[in-house]
Amino acid sequence: MSAPMKLPEHPARIGEQISLNRTPVVAVGENIQASVLMVCQKTPPSRVSPEIHAQLKQGRAYRRKPVTVPEQERSAWVAKTFASLGLETEPDVTLSPLRTLPLGLKTGKIPAIHAQVKGVVTDSLLFNEALRTGVKSAKNYGFGLIRLT
Repeated sequence: MSAPMKLPEHPARIGEQISLNRTPVVAVGENIQASVLMVCQKTPPSRVSPEIHAQLKQGRAYRRKPVTVPEQERSAWVAKTFASLGLETEPDVTLSPLRTLPLGLKTGKIPAIHAQVKGVVTDSLLFNEALRTGVKSAKNYGFGLIRLT
């Protein structure tokens, strides 16, 4: 039988304990610049003309599958997303061209854009939670993580 393992005299030398609460705290009224790589998809609108609805539905729930946000709507879509997170953005939102990024070997590709925004925090609780958890979908693939610049 082997001898029991001896613990080191200085456990701090093994490594630091990492705190998950190191996210910066942003206050109401603070001007910030943020950038995020986000999935550029939305749920189709529920209210469409009956002709279009009949073409889209074809026996299935057409709203189940997200669609790519059209190019002319993207700036407003990003501003609306950040407004729901407690950040009132300035009108000059900088967006990259749409890219489709692979998610793995068997899965498909996902449309994504890189957005850079400037704005004023209107709700610090919502925005700080978004900083900590991210926005939109595919966060496990690295999308939606807000970076303050």
